[in-house]
Amino acid sequence: ARGVLSVLAALHVLGGTEASEIAPQPAARTAGPPVARSSRWLRAPKSGIFRPLVRLGDRVARGQAVATLTDPFGEPLATVEAPGHGAVIGIRRLPLACEGDALLHLAAFDEPGSLPARLGAELDGAPADG
Repeated sequence: ARGVLSVLAALHVLGGTEASEIAPQPAARTAGPPVARSSRWLRAPKSGIFRPLVRLGDRVARGQAVATLTDPFGEPLATVEAPGHGAVIGIRRLPLACEGDALLHLAAFDEPGSLPARLGAELDGAPADG
């Protein structure tokens, strides 16, 4: 904006205002998107039917149950917990999981308290969490 005003002043469009009289304006700081410092996939501790308990973009806390693995009759085999604070950035779309398969991708942030309750709200309505 200052550059445009300086050009207008130099062309005498601003009614006698000199370019040197235009006060510099501090640059507006905008909050950028959160940047993850690391990420990791949570893997299936046992084979079974994968049932996520969170959605893409959800914030999670250390120890929070994020998925369960059940047998074909719905009996629980294992619960998968978040190893730390972060956000869900990827979810397996296939329901059948073998031991060791990737289930959920979690991102860790330096300041998890500054994250919104759910990242990527603009993704609502998209087929993101199958």
